[in-house]
Amino acid sequence: MSLDEIAAFNNIQNTNSISDFDAKYDKLFFVIKAKMLGKISDVNLKKKLTELNTRIINSLNGPKKIDFEEKWNKLYEMADKGVHDFEIGTAGIKK
Repeated sequence: MSLDEIAAFNNIQNTNSISDFDAKYDKLFFVIKAKMLGKISDVNLKKKLTELNTRIINSLNGPKKIDFEEKWNKLYEMADKGVHDFEIGTAGIKK
């Protein structure tokens, strides 16, 4: 993991807009996937992701909202169920 990826994850609480989320999404996906390898669930991470959703979702509509929800669900699914299937890539979500 790069320092930039770790910084994006460590500063998730400062992600307040869809443009900021989109810019950090790949980094967040990579770090959360690595963090959740072989784990079952992470309550603190789920809380951070739920707070992220609350900050951003209400400002969106249409295709932007759908895209955000799809990306956010992938991150939350990893935090909720862990990452166990290397062929699929995340906990039950195909890339």
